[in-house]
Formats: sequence, C-alpha cells, structure tokens
Amino acid sequence: MTELNNMGSAVARTVDQAEASAHNVYNQAVDAARPAMKQLAAGVSSAIDRLEAGGESLKHAPQKMTKNLRMAVREQPLAAVGVALAVGYLLNWALRRR
Repeated sequence: MTELNNMGSAVARTVDQAEASAHNVYNQAVDAARPAMKQLAAGVSSAIDRLEAGGESLKHAPQKMTKNLRMAVREQPLAAVGVALAVGYLLNWALRRR
C-alpha cells in the first residue's frame, strides 16, 4: 500500500509540475503577445477614426457640390445657360437615337 501511496504522490507532483510549466508558458505567451495586441488595437482605432472622418466629409459632399454649383452659376450665368442648353441638346439627341 505504501508503494501505491508513493506512486500517487509522484504522479501528483508530476501533474503539479506540468501545471506550473503550462502556466509559465501561458504567461510568457500572453506577455509576448501584449505589445502586438496593443499595436493592432491602435491601428484599428486609427482606421476607424479615418473612416469616420471620411464618412463625415461624404455626408456633406452633396451640400458642398450644390453650393459650388450655385456660386458658379451666379458668377457666370451665361456660361451656365450655355452648358444647360448643350446638355439638353445632347440628351435630346441621345434619347432620339433609341
């Protein structure tokens, strides 16, 4: 029976050592991965910020284009009428050919 107890104690010690080694390996892996994870998180955050900024500028693009077009028509009304006539003529020509 003593031999069985000794064997059980040896197995328990081996399991404890294996567990401690596994924890050490795990902790080392976490420590090694931490800087890469921080860098990845910073990159993702930066990408999100850029996408949000781009989305904001796209959201205001139609208003900007309308404002610029109105200013151009006010500054050069004859040219605007000429462009409108030319576009109308081209559309008429294109639609008639169908």
